[in-house]
Amino acid sequence: MIQIEKPPRQLPRYFVGVSVPGESDLPFVEFIDSFYRETALQELVDAASAHPRARFAVLVNRATSNPVIWDPAVGRSAMARHLEAARPLIKQGRLFTLLIQLDEEQGYDEKVLTYLRHLAALPISERQSVHVEFRHLSWHALPVFQALRDDGIGVSNIEQPTSIDAFPLKAYATTELGYIRYGRRKPYTEEEVADRVHGQVELGKKVADAAVVWSREYNDLAVENARTCVGLLGERMSEGCVKSPA
Repeated sequence: MIQIEKPPRQLPRYFVGVSVPGESDLPFVEFIDSFYRETALQELVDAASAHPRARFAVLVNRATSNPVIWDPAVGRSAMARHLEAARPLIKQGRLFTLLIQLDEEQGYDEKVLTYLRHLAALPISERQSVHVEFRHLSWHALPVFQALRDDGIGVSNIEQPTSIDAFPLKAYATTELGYIRYGRRKPYTEEEVADRVHGQVELGKKVADAAVVWSREYNDLAVENARTCVGLLGERMSEGCVKSPA
């Protein structure tokens, strides 16, 4: 989607992790409780204290990312609350992104795209990153990615349960921050993790930093998958392909 012009031989940094609760040896935490309960944003400071070295992605509440009425003014007000809750992380330079997830059933709609662009505008105006995750295949179109790129909005690559209408797992980037998430409903074998590292390396060729998240929602081996991923990326680093996982 977009190729960042990087100095010769400059390699990306990878931040590998899992969804909350995180692990002390992993450099990335995905704060997902806020997707289900906006009041969970009050717990973000404690989560940050429990993982003092990690970068964070904070999920935007579902009522904001998938509202009944796509009202940009209401959405911006809600996004302001998310941004304020993340302020301690911002001051420490540890907020990687705010993640807006659309539901699997939400197909392409120009009104929804306009809403998403308005939603992202406030954090971006403060130089904070926003990523959007599309779940439905109808969003898989160049004009959509171009709109994100024009506004400085990142795209989240997601592996989700297979269906005929599922947005495919890719290694797309529309900003200099890459994001890839593995959220299928069963654990990954070591061979499957190794296979997905190839995609992470491809993403790393396009960005300065990349977050790689193994969701714990349906995968009880997510932590093991993440640690295997760190080791494999480290091997690729020794080959000169990527920078050491942060």
